[in-house]
Amino acid sequence: MEAIRTSQEKNNNMILLLTIAGLIVGSYGNRMVEDLSKHFCTNMELIDHGNKEVHNSRVCFDRARRLGLMMRNIKGKGPTKEILDFNTGIIHSLHENTGRCDYSYRNPVGQSMVVELNDKHMIDADLLFNINNKYEQQSDAVVRDGKVPSDVYKLTSTALQGFTVTWYLSKNDWTFSKTHFENSTYQQPLKLVTAAPDGTWSIETNYWNHDGNRPALSNFDLAKCYQSDDANNDNKTDFQIIFLADNATTDASFEELLYIDDVTDAVVEAIHNATGIPLLRFSQTTSRVEASDRKIYLTSTLLPSPPSTRLRLISRNEAWRKISNAVFAGNLKVILNEMTLTASDLRKDILRSDVRGHLVNDVYMGKFGKDVSQMVFVDPLKVIKGIPIQECAKRCIMNLEFNCESFNYCPSVGDCLLSNLHSPVSEKTGSFKNHSFCDHYTRAYSKSHFSNIPGKVIQLKNDKIIHQHSVDSCAKVCLDETDFKCQSFDFCISSGICMLSRLHMTDEEATVLPINNTCAHWSRSLLGQFKPYQDKSIRSGVTLSIGGVSKEACAKTCLEETEFVCKSFDYCMDETKVSVCNFRMYSPVDLVSSDLADNPECIIYERKSAPQSGTLPKFYNPGTVAGLSIGMMVLGLLLGIVIMYAVQRYRSKNTGGWGLQMFKNEETK
Repeated sequence: MEAIRTSQEKNNNMILLLTIAGLIVGSYGNRMVEDLSKHFCTNMELIDHGNKEVHNSRVCFDRARRLGLMMRNIKGKGPTKEILDFNTGIIHSLHENTGRCDYSYRNPVGQSMVVELNDKHMIDADLLFNINNKYEQQSDAVVRDGKVPSDVYKLTSTALQGFTVTWYLSKNDWTFSKTHFENSTYQQPLKLVTAAPDGTWSIETNYWNHDGNRPALSNFDLAKCYQSDDANNDNKTDFQIIFLADNATTDASFEELLYIDDVTDAVVEAIHNATGIPLLRFSQTTSRVEASDRKIYLTSTLLPSPPSTRLRLISRNEAWRKISNAVFAGNLKVILNEMTLTASDLRKDILRSDVRGHLVNDVYMGKFGKDVSQMVFVDPLKVIKGIPIQECAKRCIMNLEFNCESFNYCPSVGDCLLSNLHSPVSEKTGSFKNHSFCDHYTRAYSKSHFSNIPGKVIQLKNDKIIHQHSVDSCAKVCLDETDFKCQSFDFCISSGICMLSRLHMTDEEATVLPINNTCAHWSRSLLGQFKPYQDKSIRSGVTLSIGGVSKEACAKTCLEETEFVCKSFDYCMDETKVSVCNFRMYSPVDLVSSDLADNPECIIYERKSAPQSGTLPKFYNPGTVAGLSIGMMVLGLLLGIVIMYAVQRYRSKNTGGWGLQMFKNEETK
């Protein structure tokens, strides 16, 4: 950090010194003071009496990891997140308003955490904040508007070369209710006063909502410095490491590992310890730990090294080589719940982190449904790695090698597994196995071929009863049924009972009754054979009209009509909100735009495929048809006379034309 020369710069650097460096509290004489030196997060209010200014910030510190954080508002730059790595001396400054990251450097001095106070003073945080026998205990004081009694400890200017430090800690018999959980109680840091011996300057810092828990690594995450539009984005490496337990264990004990506090931090820190790669090089935004099949999977992103002309930083290729060597040499281990796990494999052919987790229900995803249970194929017919889920759905739809009925998708890495199997039930044994973080998607036959009535079933009209895994697998069984024409099914998700029927819900003999919210009736979607035109109606030409029926009943009537060829119908609500169906012998494509009307109460349903035979629409009366026929005959006669006259003239002028020449050539052969 550059030397501080102005009063404002001096005060800003004092903030950084008095907070990021840490509250390192030790022992005072024979009296033990609760140790706060390990780690903390706290809110801070800094009062600069000389300049009549107040600064607020959020501060975190981890002494063992040698990391510090300050979130504050910097004049001229706005809200800024400053992350200080005492290991390398690099200060990362992320400006929220612009999304820009700046870097500054301060050469680390051995293992001490030294901060530049001003252009004359370099202060070791251990000396500045550690309450030991160099501190003098003062008379007790009352802080927080004279409400809270505190112990007072003062460090003289002799030890600090030019200024004094005075700490105010809450009395032991005071407790603080907090918004977070802490395992133990301790004296709370309430106030810190730094001042020049001659009183020329003084800064008072108040602390509240102090958290003595170890800060999660996510507090120090630098992923926002390397967004997808950043020039360094291609220098990131997304990867996954697989860990195996050294001792035998159960699936349940593996699942319990996911509930350990900061389990992801523990695994990332194990990589740091085994390779020497700085913790800040691992994106905490994308880092996650998952467990399945007695294995632990860490997915993370290796970030680029910050730009530097002073330091030799580990390059991306060198960092990946270090990780690979640690894995394959068996040196990468992590202990969780007294269980030792050793890295066994790693990969980087996974989905890019900048496109991970964006699930969009596009046209391909709309053709699939997600199973409530998580599972994967034992032997998938095709595996594609590192692609988004939308692309996986598209690959299944467009696959020509086999009939793709379903796919597995693992969102952490973008693995896509295609199969010709639709459901894990009623298929060959062993085709599927449970998995904790990969999902199973099947062709959504229920949505594409059926319409449903939730909470109802057909009364005592089931032709076959079987058990199925999902509503889509039940729909597929109905479509594939060969013993009878399956028109509908009832499915109860709680029991998995699938009841097939030859009746459609629009049949007269079908009685649909309410049952419960876990069951639903599904009849073949007749509307699927029609193309809808929303908020439209046809002005005239109604051949048949019925009222008080559903859309499905209208579709069924149109399809089964024998008196005329029904090509479309309007489904409208009249002024009393009663439905009306108007059937016609022609479709919207047969009309001009003036025949269509905007009507928010109507929908036109055009039959996608209809027989071409049938009578004409009503507005073509017999007189119109006779006149049209005579006109066409006259037009054809005149056209024939013109053509004969033109041919005769052509022959008289071209006696050696191509036709005659062809015959002459034939005679000379």
